[in-house]
Amino acid sequence: MKHTKIFTSVLAIIGIAIISIPVFAGGPWTQKKGSGYFQAAYTFIPKYRSLYSNTATDNTLNLKREVSDVTLSGYLEYGLTDELTLIGELPYKVTETHPEVFNTRDFGDNVLAAGTLNGLGNISLGILRPLMSGNLKLSGRFKLETNVHDSDVATGLRSGIDAWGFYPAVILGKSFEKSYIFADAGVRFRTNNYSNELLLQGEAGRSFFDRLWVIGVLDVRQSLNDGTADNENSEQTGLYPDNQEYFAFGIKFILSITEQVGINISGFGASSGNLVAKSPANTLGVYYRW
Repeated sequence: MKHTKIFTSVLAIIGIAIISIPVFAGGPWTQKKGSGYFQAAYTFIPKYRSLYSNTATDNTLNLKREVSDVTLSGYLEYGLTDELTLIGELPYKVTETHPEVFNTRDFGDNVLAAGTLNGLGNISLGILRPLMSGNLKLSGRFKLETNVHDSDVATGLRSGIDAWGFYPAVILGKSFEKSYIFADAGVRFRTNNYSNELLLQGEAGRSFFDRLWVIGVLDVRQSLNDGTADNENSEQTGLYPDNQEYFAFGIKFILSITEQVGINISGFGASSGNLVAKSPANTLGVYYRW
């Protein structure tokens, strides 16, 4: 039943994708040679103490401690040629399990230690190349996600997943004078016995007043449940456990201050998932393009 719902979502995303625009990073559009896009962002999830769960009777795991999750990140796109764009992502995590212990039957008598963990997350490098030109754009993208992370078993805190990732994807999209739409579908292969994943994103936006873009986003992550990795208490924090998945949606606002500089504000929330926080992720970013 779960896989049928995901497959239906895939068809829906691909079906509407017959229609991001060069104004933004992302989507099937490459950067021109020597041009680029850089964004610095602050993402925070409000303190949470419950996770979505596929195995719990009410689809909820209640945590013994509240968890805080903040990400500081840099994102870069740079045109190596007109048809080959370099992509780089650098996350830095700030995480905490808080002192107060809550009374819940989930996880039995196992109470993790309170503490903090800060460190680099899974740095990624990738390339984007057009596969089909014209009004309807089709591009291929490949990302290598490095096994860079810090972890603390006593607190269940992690700054990234303990595995390398190999992530090929195809992106189909179309832009109009004041709107755009694209869909992104790929598979992420993991090492260290972590499960492989199906990843899908759909995005559509419209321009208002020539400076403001309002964008709707759909984001699906589906584990193939083919791994045997030890989560080392991270299922009690929701920070990078194996078999994490979600069906999420959100909204973005992009305000162009000048032709080169702008602000990106977004909020995302999951409507269902597994081992993911029942709390929205909110981002404030500043970008520069040249």
